[in-house]
Order: sequence, then structure tokens, then C-alpha cells
Amino acid sequence: MKIGVNLFGLNKQLKEDFDSTILKLKEMGYSSAEPLVIFENKDVELSDCAEELIRKWNADGSMWMADTAAEKIRHIREMGVEVPGIHAGTFPVALSPVAEQIKQFALENNLSYCVFSPQTKTPDEAEKFCEELKETVKVFEDAGIELLLHNHDAEIKRENGRNTLDYIMEQIPDIRLQLDVGWVKAAGENVTEMMRSYGERIAILHFKDMVESGQEENGGYNFTALGDGILPLEEILKESKTLHLMETGHIMDQDSSLGDMMEDLKKSADRLCAGIKREEC
Repeated sequence: MKIGVNLFGLNKQLKEDFDSTILKLKEMGYSSAEPLVIFENKDVELSDCAEELIRKWNADGSMWMADTAAEKIRHIREMGVEVPGIHAGTFPVALSPVAEQIKQFALENNLSYCVFSPQTKTPDEAEKFCEELKETVKVFEDAGIELLLHNHDAEIKRENGRNTLDYIMEQIPDIRLQLDVGWVKAAGENVTEMMRSYGERIAILHFKDMVESGQEENGGYNFTALGDGILPLEEILKESKTLHLMETGHIMDQDSSLGDMMEDLKKSADRLCAGIKREEC
């Protein structure tokens, strides 16, 4: 079982020295990288604010517009780091208008999976999302690419015993999860129980750990290295051995750091590999 790293939290490092950052991640034991690629619906007329946001993303080290991402993916692979899949961001948020664009990008760049975050907080939002998702899953499936769902805490938090992730998974029986165990814990759920509940429908585990911050941002948490926060890492890694995960089924996803991001990622890689068995990393 290999370990990977999502590049979203590495904006500063990638902007300062792209090659050095990727090579350091490789030395830590991360065999794959998962970038965030933004796909724009060009049929929508954008406001000045939206145009400015896109310019910012184009200059960003960790969020790549689709028209520049392919070259970066190729370069990462040349350095000996795999890129089996991407986290697909859409702008505006709707998925279906850019589904064909994402599928074509995946085919051209030899990706086996694409991840999408539904960002649904209410049953009404989830119901609307499912309508477009059913068609999109089929588009990807026919092309031999797997579309995965990634959760934040909003989809996990329960209202009257239910949450929107449960609803989506019931409505779309063919879709699998990239389950973010950090957000599950932050939402107040028992992580290993949720892992057992979804079982074979989990394709990848996203890892992040947190400490309480006392502030409203990120639900009152700050991000930290695995094992330094609230996440029951040992229990999760033990339970993960019962799952049928993808080859790179454990992906580190730290959004920010109170200290040194690269030091946090090194600690996390060591602890992930120790829990999985280092010879498998």
C-alpha cells in the first residue's frame, strides 16, 4: 500500500520552489501527488470578482487551472512521483456543465480517478446535487475513469439522525468515497464506525489531524501532523486493513500548519508508514 499527498496545502512551498518541494515529498515516502485542478464553465459570464479569483488561482502554487495543469502533472511524473488522480474543482460550482471537460482532461493525462467535493449542507442541496451526479457518474464510468466523492464536515454533521453524505450514497449506489477521516472526526462522528458502515464503498482515505483553536475558522480547529491532534490514527490504520482501497489508498491532506508544513508532512509520512508497515510504502 502506497501513501500519497494532496498538494492543496503546499501553496507557499510550490510557488517558492516547485521541483525541490516535490522531490522532498518523494524522499519523505510519498509516492504520489494529488493536485487540485480547477475547471471553468466558459459558457457562464463571470463577474469582475470572479475573474480576479481566476487570476489568483492561475498564480497559485497549489490550485491549478486546467489549461496549465497538464504540464505540471507531466513534470511531477518525470521526477518519479505518480499522479494517479486529481481533485477536481469547478467554477462556478455546478459539476455537470464541466463533466465532459474533466473527463477529457483525465483521459489525456492518463488519470484513473477524479475526486469531487459536493459541499452540500442540507437535504435540498443534496437532492439537487444527486440529479446531476447520476448522469456524471455514467459519463466517467463509460470512459473507464472513476469519479469519487470527498467529504468535508458539512456533509457529515447530522440533523435528525441523518446527514447529506448518507443521502447521496443511497441515491448513487455506484459511486465510491474518498473518505476524509479528519473531517469525519471534526464533525463529531466515530471514524472507525463510519469506515465499517461504508466498507467496500471507500476507495481512498484522506488524512488530516487537528487541534482545537478556539476560533471559528475550520470549525474551531487548526491543522497539525498526524498523531499530534484529535484523530485516532492507530485505530483508523488498523481498520483500513479491512478495506479494499486503491493502490494509493492513504493520502495525506493537510490544509495548513501552525509550524512548518514540510516538517508536519514528514512526521505524518513516518506515522502512516509505521501504521501500514513501512515496507509496503
